[in-house]
Amino acid sequence: MPVEDHRAIALLVGGDDLEARALDVLSTWAVPAEGRVRCLVRTDGAPFAGSHFEELCPDLEPWDVALDIWSPAPDLTPFRGLREQLGDAVDPDRSSVMAGPQWRARKPPTDYGLTFCVTRKADLDHQAYVRYWRHDHAMIPLPMLRTFCQFYVDADLSAALGATAGLPAGTYDGISEPTYRDADHFRELTLDPRVRVGAREDEFNFIDHSRSAAALFRTVEERS
Repeated sequence: MPVEDHRAIALLVGGDDLEARALDVLSTWAVPAEGRVRCLVRTDGAPFAGSHFEELCPDLEPWDVALDIWSPAPDLTPFRGLREQLGDAVDPDRSSVMAGPQWRARKPPTDYGLTFCVTRKADLDHQAYVRYWRHDHAMIPLPMLRTFCQFYVDADLSAALGATAGLPAGTYDGISEPTYRDADHFRELTLDPRVRVGAREDEFNFIDHSRSAAALFRTVEERS
């Protein structure tokens, strides 16, 4: 059965030393009971070729390094002073933070995945967008992912996280994070007609792709 818990995430943009600085920060974080902490690094976007992400999303490099924490209840404390800790390695104007509840697979994610940073259609309020994503879109028959996660951004929690971290709250409404065995598995599933056609068409019911973004990542450190 899927799990419901919480996530706080920093999507960071910066220079060559950002990954090393982020790993230093992560090393100071305690792992919550029944939670995990991760450092993700954006990878080569070549596997997007021919996918509906390449077709519809204007930004396939929205961040360079991400830090996140999964926990049973909201936990913003580890992000305190994040901007100062990262120093000149981070571009604070292009980075952002978000927090909120998530609905995910019980088994742990693999170390290769997608962050599909979603902005809802303007004619949907937040509740309707979440309801459609979770109860309609999630029921579409798809090829087998390794894991899935729907992260729903809470605007108030994200504002609080921004104040804690010293970074702006993000503007996305959520993140879809499927994980895969590797890049070949990503392409196999993403170019499958059930995704390339079926999922793509249904996304138009709740996603504004023109204000959404996608990035492939590898996990460079995870503790749970």
